Amino acid sequence: PTLDGGRMHIAKNTVLLAVLSVFLLGWRGCDKPNANSNKETRASIAQDDLLKKRDIAIEQKNPEQVAAALEQLILQHPDAEASKEWRTQLGQTYMNLGSLELAYRVFKGYTKLFPGDENTEEAYYQAVSAKYKQTVRLRNECDTLEAEKTIALCNKYLTHPSYQTHREDITDIKKTCENRLVNKEIYVFDTYLVQGKLASAKARLENFKETFVAKDPSLEP
Repeated sequence: PTLDGGRMHIAKNTVLLAVLSVFLLGWRGCDKPNANSNKETRASIAQDDLLKKRDIAIEQKNPEQVAAALEQLILQHPDAEASKEWRTQLGQTYMNLGSLELAYRVFKGYTKLFPGDENTEEAYYQAVSAKYKQTVRLRNECDTLEAEKTIALCNKYLTHPSYQTHREDITDIKKTCENRLVNKEIYVFDTYLVQGKLASAKARLENFKETFVAKDPSLEP
């Protein structure tokens, strides 16, 4: 009887240890999910706070603060479903602020990140618009770098088979920028002529023929 009682005591202890082990293992197994859950909760709260800041800034008509909130939203929550919408809003906010280069980078970045998205064509058009508006700001007739960049963007848009919505506007922008390049060459030619630098004027005119007249015969006169 003593031996049987000892065996029963050992068996009972074994069961208790097994139950305790399962409990501890189960409790440990919950550590990671709870940690992830807490992390997600904190991220959600932080996102909500930034959205509130954005909305308050919109109500107060403070575009600088709107941009600041959107920048943080995109930086901290790049994989959020609303990330595309935030990028579009940020680009437009930069446009409204007159920060054209920043607007261009945001919209151009959108086209690279989401090449097959339904809003990519619109983002590309806004990128072209932002770059083109920079050419309008320039008053120096000889500074045509932004115009050249804009023409390259226009050509890429026009050669994209599925981009149809803004083709007329893009064609007009391209033509305007090309006219700027033509006017630059005429300006430089006239300057050489006035200064009596006839050899330089002649060289410029020959370059004009090769570069522009070959593409547009209407410039021959």
